[in-house]
Amino acid sequence: MTCQSLAALVLIGMVAACATPGAQDRLAWAEAEIDRHAPPLPTAWEWRTFPFEAGELRWGIAEAENAKGTILFMPGFTTFIEYYAGALTRWHENGYTVIGLDLPGQGGSDGRADHPDRPWSGDMEDYSRIVSTFAAAALPDQPRPLIASGHSFGGHIAFLAQADGTLDADALILHMPSFRVRSRIVPEGPTLAILGVQERIGLGGALVPGGQIYRIDRDMLSGDNPCTYNDQRSALQRAYYITNPAFRVSAPTAEWVAGMDRSGKRLAEEADLSHVDIPVLALIAENDRVIFNDRTIEICGDQLPQCRLVRFKDTGHCFYTEPEATRLAADRQILQFADIVASTFSP
Repeated sequence: MTCQSLAALVLIGMVAACATPGAQDRLAWAEAEIDRHAPPLPTAWEWRTFPFEAGELRWGIAEAENAKGTILFMPGFTTFIEYYAGALTRWHENGYTVIGLDLPGQGGSDGRADHPDRPWSGDMEDYSRIVSTFAAAALPDQPRPLIASGHSFGGHIAFLAQADGTLDADALILHMPSFRVRSRIVPEGPTLAILGVQERIGLGGALVPGGQIYRIDRDMLSGDNPCTYNDQRSALQRAYYITNPAFRVSAPTAEWVAGMDRSGKRLAEEADLSHVDIPVLALIAENDRVIFNDRTIEICGDQLPQCRLVRFKDTGHCFYTEPEATRLAADRQILQFADIVASTFSP
């Protein structure tokens, strides 16, 4: 029951009723969870904004003294810059200027005016265009090489922007890039057919069948969680959603999932990638229950001779909830790759 409906029922001005003990308890829990378990952003971190057609993008930067280069990172679906703070801090401590960019409709970036909790667009090229425009306007003076990076959805967009020739990066790091999403409801073929019907009848902006609107009182960790469970990190997303309501994201829309699949299929099977002649590092999780890895493997194949594929055995899609040893192993791979790129870079 909302505070407005409660007021209508009792017909008295009980403003205090809006702050119920349950809400107070949730907020206190969330703040404590973040204080205890959220990794800090780099000490030099500064928050900034960048205008785009739906409002403002939220981004942040930590500049490194005598930087080896710049790493531009984009979070995965439903997540935000703070969730990856540990990795950003490690990269910065190793000599890189680091930049985090919340994609439209996620984290602190604006999105849909009608349904702020739903994906901003179903066309992946809309996102890649925004990222490329941002990079060209906001980052021209940052140290090269520019290494574009992203997790899951963010990895897809980083690669798409470079593949379409709109992003001028010097290398790419793809963390479990989502070029083909798994269906957890029915087999993939019928699922995509259903989503296609939704789009054709004008319901592409609605949630996928079975998708739920985010509710703060629902236990996100119950049921069949496709990500590795970590006592110290798995509850952080819910904690941030409680303390920052604008961060909340519901299930994906039909057009977003269908658009992701179409874009991934085009990149893996149809696009000419010969012009992506820069070093690429692709990390995949062999126990991934969120995406299929086949398109990543295909993309990181004959067409991309400079692509290096690294497999993490017994690791899930959400590497930020993996054990610390796994996260550190991923960062070692990333930093080794970045150092090679930086040491061999020629403007």
